Amino acid sequence: MKRFAIFLIALSACEAPQTQEELTAKLQTACTSYGFVPGTSEMAQCVQQEAASRRAAAATMAAAPPLLTPVNYTNQMTGVANPRLQTTCQQIGTMTYCN
Repeated sequence: MKRFAIFLIALSACEAPQTQEELTAKLQTACTSYGFVPGTSEMAQCVQQEAASRRAAAATMAAAPPLLTPVNYTNQMTGVANPRLQTTCQQIGTMTYCN
């Protein structure tokens, strides 16, 4: 369930920018689905916590290394790129794939 929540937060980061009113409505909808009653101090606190959670998730995603990083081939012995060898590599996490 925690992975699903992280996926949803990551997916929401891919959405187009929202106005403040749209974001507030989305946060209120989420808090209402949790059982909070609109107009109460508990609802206001929930909206604040949801907003803080989304900001923290966005900051974490912004600080994360990219999933795909281009890698340039160089000869490990000489440190010089080989112009005759056309190798394209991609690094995904800790794995490097070349063709």
